[in-house]
Amino acid sequence: MRLSLIIDELRARAPSFAGRVAGAASYQAVADNDRMAVPCAYVVPLDDDGGANRSATGTWQQITDGFGVVVVVSNALDERGQESTMDAVHELRAELWAALIGWAPPADSGDDYDGITYRGGGLLRMTRARLHYQYEFEAVTELHGVVAPDAATRQARDLAALPPLDGIDLVLDAIRSTSPPAPSGGADATLRIDLSTS
Repeated sequence: MRLSLIIDELRARAPSFAGRVAGAASYQAVADNDRMAVPCAYVVPLDDDGGANRSATGTWQQITDGFGVVVVVSNALDERGQESTMDAVHELRAELWAALIGWAPPADSGDDYDGITYRGGGLLRMTRARLHYQYEFEAVTELHGVVAPDAATRQARDLAALPPLDGIDLVLDAIRSTSPPAPSGGADATLRIDLSTS
């Protein structure tokens, strides 16, 4: 899933951040460069899990994309993280849920996912100044080997590149009643099926 879409949704629908939502490649990048005013949020990619292939002749897999929203709040007045800081984290979680749970990227975005679901959350880091708490979400899509020029899989693209099927040639080599029964090795009958449209 394109995380830029998640960032846009949070900027538009999570008012407590006042637009202070950014992306990061990993939590370490957030920890090393956390300079936005608080409260703020960073959207980070998590795991990308592919399910078993359910097709015997092509590709049909369920893909689960995970992402985290690292919420950063001030911890200056609550160094033990017991009172106002955790209340703020709880309230921000409600905003994240309202902005993301059940939402799916629009069809014209190029991403075809089911609605986003919630996995859980946990404390990442706490200093005298700031508290980092990560909420985890996921969305499911499917990888299909559909025969189309813009298909996602190599097999589908290779099939789409084949020339049109204009006919079928059948060659019959009949089994003779010998001991043991076996084909003769020659063409006993042929048939051409013309599928051309011209």
